[in-house]
Amino acid sequence: MTIVLQIIRPDGSTQGYLRYTKDGPVELDPNDPLLKGYPPATPEQNGGYRPGGRQ
Repeated sequence: MTIVLQIIRPDGSTQGYLRYTKDGPVELDPNDPLLKGYPPATPEQNGGYRPGGRQ
């Protein structure tokens, strides 16, 4: 079983996704096959977030 968490901003947009591993949560790459069927991550309006990148 794989647990994937969707990170939602207060405005309802998707910031990104985390997958739980034995070592803790790991940020998923936007092109990861596990994300097929999930809504894409969207950048913040101010450009402070790049999907797959760190803030």
